[in-house]
Amino acid sequence: MATSPTLYAPAPSAPAPSAPTPSATPVRHMPEPRPPDLLRDAVAGYALDSLATLIMDLPKRVRQIHNESRRSGERVMARAGLTTERLIRAGAELADEVGFDQVTISALARRFGVKVASLYSHLKSSQDLKTAIALFALEELADRVADALAGRAGKDALAAFADAYRGYAREHPGRYDAARLRLDPETAAASAGVRHAQMTRAILRGYDIAEPDQTHAVRMLGSVFHGYVSLEMSGGFSHTAVDPEESWSWIVDSLDAMLRDRTTP
Repeated sequence: MATSPTLYAPAPSAPAPSAPTPSATPVRHMPEPRPPDLLRDAVAGYALDSLATLIMDLPKRVRQIHNESRRSGERVMARAGLTTERLIRAGAELADEVGFDQVTISALARRFGVKVASLYSHLKSSQDLKTAIALFALEELADRVADALAGRAGKDALAAFADAYRGYAREHPGRYDAARLRLDPETAAASAGVRHAQMTRAILRGYDIAEPDQTHAVRMLGSVFHGYVSLEMSGGFSHTAVDPEESWSWIVDSLDAMLRDRTTP
């Protein structure tokens, strides 16, 4: 009786065992300096079967990449000769060119041809940059007004004070807007804004105006000068035949007369 070749055929030989593969080990790749995606970069290079190692190493890895990115940015800044002071001044110039509202860390980085991340060792954010520009503008304007007031009193001081503000706004429109940025109380108290108030009150003391009228007068002068300058810069006086210079002189004369009339008896 014929036997079935399927039942009695010799069993196929088993394949030779392959050499054991070494267990996967984490391979860490250091990225080129760039604005870091810390979680993505920290995970890069870990095999899927190393999840436990990844979880344990993740916080350390994130810190490592962050520090390397920061050091890289500092090296770029050093090569470019950039300091916090230079960045703030450049931000003020940028504000005059494009408007204070358009000033950002990204725009400043483009101005110097560096990556955004390289600026963060000096400035925390765009808001931090704007605050720094505001403080710079307040200090610069206070110095200009102080120079204008030197040796003057009465109407001469009032006119010099007004002209200094108007001239600064015309020359540096972005910085002038920056000087109006609302600051938190602590920052404002430490700023040159205090000097502006002191100089205004010094002018009013020349008119012998006491409190509470002195505070009313400080607010009036600020409102009139800022309002006129803002309207003039926006083209509000360009549609009438009367020269804005004539109106400006008329306003200063009127303020002087009003302040003399309010002199404390």
